[in-house]
Amino acid sequence: MKLNLQQQNLLVAFIEGLPFTLVNHSSHTADGIEGKLLSTLAEYFNFTTSFIDCIDDFGALKSNGNWTGLIGKIFYKEADLGFGGIAISHEELRDVQFFHYHWIDQFGFATKNFINPIDPDILLKPYDRTVWICLLISLIIVYLLSLLQSYFNSKELSNGSLFWLQICALFHQSYDSLSKLSLSFKICGIIWIFAMMIFTNLYSGNLCSILATPSSHPFSTIEKLVQACHCGLIIPLGLDTPFYDNLIVSKYLKIVSRKEEAIQMIISPGFHNAKHYAFIYSRERLRTARAFHGSNILYIPPRTESTFFPMILAMPVRTDFPYRKNFDRIISQSFDSGLIRQWSNLQTFAISLRHRGDHHNDIIEDANEIIGSFTLQQLESLFIFYLICLLSALFLFIIEICSKNLWFTNNILN
Repeated sequence: MKLNLQQQNLLVAFIEGLPFTLVNHSSHTADGIEGKLLSTLAEYFNFTTSFIDCIDDFGALKSNGNWTGLIGKIFYKEADLGFGGIAISHEELRDVQFFHYHWIDQFGFATKNFINPIDPDILLKPYDRTVWICLLISLIIVYLLSLLQSYFNSKELSNGSLFWLQICALFHQSYDSLSKLSLSFKICGIIWIFAMMIFTNLYSGNLCSILATPSSHPFSTIEKLVQACHCGLIIPLGLDTPFYDNLIVSKYLKIVSRKEEAIQMIISPGFHNAKHYAFIYSRERLRTARAFHGSNILYIPPRTESTFFPMILAMPVRTDFPYRKNFDRIISQSFDSGLIRQWSNLQTFAISLRHRGDHHNDIIEDANEIIGSFTLQQLESLFIFYLICLLSALFLFIIEICSKNLWFTNNILN
């Protein structure tokens, strides 16, 4: 038979912070991943809730055996259950119970996103320097052969005709005088056109790959972060909780009072002598901060090489809570069905859309965090090169008009 709590009021201690929890004190409702989960439980089992704000105090075990914060509220039965992205630890399991886990998070880090300047040599990167040298040498050799052939055969076209055929083929332009060349030059020209077709196709493919793949961030892995901390290039930030005690960077750690302070130290220019900071925290909460501020400001490395350890999140509950098995069944079904994951994606989408009007790449994980779409900044070098070519062509066109006008004046009018 379905459990009916008949509008029984449960006291809920919480830590506010998206994407897990956002409590509306006026309407006594909660949003976020765990807020929606609690609303689902309340609707299914017919109970009401009253909220107790623990103000970012997850709880810590003191030397005298007393608990503080949210876990203390549960331990001393001042609240029936709690939520707010609580990670299960060994110490907590000894003194309080937890519902079935509903989320698996990671302890990662975030730092400021560095915008690297455009490399002026990016147009030469698709091929090795040896290839470009060989191309230049082949152009020079053919030009010299054209001069030599023209010297011995006055009936040929103007000097360097095969050379201009090579240039036209290199830039995929037609060459109207190909039929006027000698048979040997035609054979060389056809071979060159075929070679340039392969050369330019490979070049364009390699160039697009280089432009589409952003350069590596200097602190993209835990190993790079540790090396930077050792060299004094970056300062890791953390909160006053036991999760930071055994980290590989714990001896370099700087404690801050709140998550917002750490994020502000990372993104604010000139803040704290313009030093570089990395905030070590729940990856899901960091993703929410990135959705709020923008992926161009806050950088979160791919999880494969930037996770210190996984965290299992669950809602703590007092040890004598009589309905734990009933609640566990609904939480387990919500997790297994993917409903909680859907709530997470919608929450991140809403935050990004509300604060920046842009939701691209904020709810996509891992591989898509590395490869993005083209941006104007990535194509800046191509635009500059194209502009230079247009100006050069305009300059040559003006010179040709002036020379033709001068020839017409001297030969026709005179």
